[in-house]
Amino acid sequence: MIELVTAADKNYLFYLSCHLSSIGRRSETYKITVIHRDIDPSYQKELGKLIPAPHELHWFKPNVDHLKKIGAPLFFANSSPHYFRLLCPYLLSASSRVLYLDADTFGRSIPTMDSSSFSPPDWSGTRLYSLYIRRSR
Repeated sequence: MIELVTAADKNYLFYLSCHLSSIGRRSETYKITVIHRDIDPSYQKELGKLIPAPHELHWFKPNVDHLKKIGAPLFFANSSPHYFRLLCPYLLSASSRVLYLDADTFGRSIPTMDSSSFSPPDWSGTRLYSLYIRRSR
């Protein structure tokens, strides 16, 4: 299972829905964690319908209690979602790896971890990956 993390707030729901829908259609199996600010549980439920089994969708709201529980700096409770990617190491177990994708990234362009079209210099010793995809015009 490939672990993906993204971040959004209520102003990014449109992009997040496209992002999740495109991932939900992929044949690889994903565990997706959305680190969010103020996304209502009713919207979370609707967005969850875009991610069919065997994919998994998890929601994490970085409030003070949750941040204390994972040992993360408390200033994230008031941070912009742009900085939520920095929470990834706190959300992962020691042996996990994750691919962070911005919520406005379309899932058809996600490389698989064993893809010959995507070969980062060295995966060893690195737990967080962020991907920049050049968009053609």
